[in-house]
This record gives sequence, structure tokens and C-alpha cells, in this order.
Amino acid sequence: MHELENRPMTRISPRRSYRLRIAMAMAMLMAGCGSSPEGHPTEPTSKVVGGKSTEGPRADLKPVWPQTTLEEVRQAQELADAGDPRYTWQVDRGLRGQVGQHHPDDAEIFARFLEEELGWQEFRWEEAIAHPDGLNPGDVVYVRCAPGLANPLYPTDPERPGCAPTIDEFQYETVKINVAQLDRQGPSGIWVVTGWERIEPFEQTAPPSDAEIAELLKPFLQARIDGDGAEGFADVAEYDPFADQRVDLEIPLLYATSTGAPYERSEFEVVGGPVWPSGRTQLEVRLFAENGDVVEQRFSPERDEAGRLRLVYDFEPSGPEGPILATTENRNAVPVEYGFLDGEVTYRATYPAQPDQENWVGGPDRAPIVGLPFHKRNLTLLLLLADPRPIGPGCEEAPAPADAEALARSLRSDSDLEATAPVPVTIGGASALQMDVLLAPDATECPYELTYISGTAPLLVKQTPIPEEQLVRLYLVDLPEGGSARVLAIVIPSADVEGALELAAPIVDSIEFHAR
Repeated sequence: MHELENRPMTRISPRRSYRLRIAMAMAMLMAGCGSSPEGHPTEPTSKVVGGKSTEGPRADLKPVWPQTTLEEVRQAQELADAGDPRYTWQVDRGLRGQVGQHHPDDAEIFARFLEEELGWQEFRWEEAIAHPDGLNPGDVVYVRCAPGLANPLYPTDPERPGCAPTIDEFQYETVKINVAQLDRQGPSGIWVVTGWERIEPFEQTAPPSDAEIAELLKPFLQARIDGDGAEGFADVAEYDPFADQRVDLEIPLLYATSTGAPYERSEFEVVGGPVWPSGRTQLEVRLFAENGDVVEQRFSPERDEAGRLRLVYDFEPSGPEGPILATTENRNAVPVEYGFLDGEVTYRATYPAQPDQENWVGGPDRAPIVGLPFHKRNLTLLLLLADPRPIGPGCEEAPAPADAEALARSLRSDSDLEATAPVPVTIGGASALQMDVLLAPDATECPYELTYISGTAPLLVKQTPIPEEQLVRLYLVDLPEGGSARVLAIVIPSADVEGALELAAPIVDSIEFHAR
């Protein structure tokens, strides 16, 4: 059984400097509380609450542990600088960035405070618990585990065994601890506790039983075989990184395979979980068609606020080793349809090809598609540009060309580019031009700026760097009249990289245009 992830804390030439910058840029582009149980020490009930963080320590923050005055903190800092082991443990070089996200970074100060000051023998920090309402900067939340006891609701979770609740079958004593650097700010500064507070007890979720899972799946799978009514038995997950680009937001292949073959039988298997503390469980559903094809899909049974179970389909599920495919057919990825320009342009891509999830590379007039393997990454395979603007002499931005032919002429007249004569082709049933482009020697570097990055480099068109000695394949298409753009440029930025054209071909072949 594969356990689900629960997100625990836990060619470049030297002769011109811009080549390195371009390679890097293109790589990115291509790319209330109950009582304590018996045996637990009694804790103080007073509270000292830390405040909001600033660049330096706030004047109203006071140390409460292990130092209790600012003078003691200053002395401890000096001794830590001198290597005194009584104080060096308070230094944690990585904590400053983590605590801003309410993560403890395994810093020793939290464990020692919980053990030495609060008397907790066992405790746990988990991402699923870490962000209740009302946290201040510097706050980190922990739950207390009953020592030596197994969790009765999660007896088989090998990843997080043994954290039994301390109040009742579901609830845990919960505290938030505030830490800060009150003397020196930065990697070498010591950390102190500036406050702690009991907060509302965290409540673990009861995982679904085998009987509940079977009862949930039986009508859903039968409706899919019957060919009607399955929509009412399952939801799609609220989070979908491609929701703005995905054309179909429903569960794919609901009643038939990609070839239209209906299903005749089904089966399911628990393949992940349940994972503490959310009860998250992952199911693999298999639907067998008359022609022998098998569709495999991942679902999760999740409880709503009333405790009722619902099936949820996650378009982008993940496992302990990273993303996994939500739907496969005969264990192969299934093409997904995406849109550009509010659906005026659509295309189909098969994983690992998909829209780039990095927000800084996209925008309303550009759509990068990753899928070109490079070591363990997928770089930009394809780029869709609406009304791209050529770059004239002196890095001047030229007006958007009236049509594809005008754009081709402009690119061929650019002294910074070496472009082949355009060849007529057909894209999505529309007439288009194909041409290849290389960077000319000693090309001018021009400024470009994407959402979160800027620099200077030779440009193919506005905001689109072109790498030196890298062949770029272009398809220029006149879009239907009345749309939001006149010309579409389809850019394959690494056309001479082995396999790039072959990987891009099915995406280009799937492009369709839709008049408004």
C-alpha cells in the first residue's frame, strides 16, 4: 500500500555573458481545553501572547523562556557567539524563514520548551494542524500526544504512529508558542520564547471505514456502468491549478473510454491512507470496457462539516514521491484539453506536457506549456503568444502586426535574427506560416520583464528571450475575426533539442480555433 503525502515539516559559450542569463531564463520558461489525562503533569494556565513581527523586535515583546529579561537575552547572545553550548542551541539559522510560515524547522527551542517548561513527554507538529485562525507572526502550533499509547483511530498509519489524543477519542491539548529574536536579528541570533497560549483543542478526523467506502462507491460505479446519474455521487476538488485553463472541469471519461467504449464492470482498491490527522484516504477505481480497455482513476472520500462522506476527484493528486496521474487509460496518461484567450484557442496536452504552473511566465497574452525533459525537470516545450510585438532597432517596440504575413516580414527584417522564408502550412484548419529562427551574431540585448523576473537579452519578440545557437520553430496563424487577438504565434524555443519537435507535434496538431 502506498501512503499518501500529508505534507509534514519535515550549450553555453563563454564569449558573451548574456548566454548564461538566457539559458537560465529559458530553463525557467521551459520549465477551550479539557483536563490532562492521568500521568500528565499539570500545566500553568497563565498566558503571555507574542505580537506581530517587524524588521526588528517589537518593544512590547518580552522574553519568557529560557531567558526572562532583555539583559539576560543580551548576555546569552554574547555567550552563544563565544560558543558556549549552554546557549548555542538557541541559534537556528533556518528558523527565521520557517517561523514566518508558522513552521518550527525542527528548532530545538520548541522541543525543549514543551518538555522542560510544559512537561509534555510526546508532542507533534503537522502541517494539517499548523494554521488555525488567529495566529500572529512567530506563532507555532503543537498538539500533545498521550505517551505510550496508540491512536485508536489510526492504528495502521506507519508514517505517524502513536500520537493518541489526550482529551477524548478525538481531541488534543493544543498550544501556540511564540518565538522571536530579541537581540540580534539574522542567522546567528538566538531565539527565545516570548509567549505561549492554550488554544482550542485540535480534533482529528475519523477515517472512513471499509464499509463506508464500499457504500459510497457502489452507486457511483453502477451509475457509470449504466451510463447515467454518476455526477450526483462525486465532486471535484476545489483546488485545481489549471482551473482557468482546463476546458472541461468535470470528471473525465465518466461513462466511456476515450474511444467511446462503455463500461461493463468495475472494481476499487484503497491505495493510500488513512493518513493522520485528516483521515485522508486515496482510492483507485478501475472501470473495464467491453473492448478490453481499462480506465483507472483516483478518488478520495472526504467528510463535510456535518461528517458526511463524499467522493472527491482531485485533478492533481499527489503521493509520497510527488504528483500522480488522476486518470489513466491502460496505465497511460490521458490527453487534457486546455484553453487560451478565454477559450478562443484550445489545445490538448498529455502529461508531462501541461501548462506551466509558475505564475511569472504566463499572462493573458502568453501561455507557456512545459513538457521538454531536462534532467529531473520539464522545461518549456511550447509557447503560445497572442499579437506578439516585434522588436525594432534600438530595442524599440513595434506595433502588433496586422496579420501573420506582416509578422513574418518583420522577423525576417530584424538584423538580430536569422529567419528562414515562411512556408505555408495548416494549423487547426486555418492557413499558417512556418519558419525557423536563429539568433544572429552580436545580437542586441534588450530589456524584458515578466511578472516576477526581468533582465536584458536578445529578444525574439517582446518579452520573449531567444537563446544563442538555439533553433526556434515558429508557426504564425491569423486568428478568426472578431476575437481578442489577430495573430497567434506558436513558438517551439528548443526545436533542435532531440525529441522537442516530436513532443510538440501532437499539441500543435490538436490546436483548434473558436470564433466568438
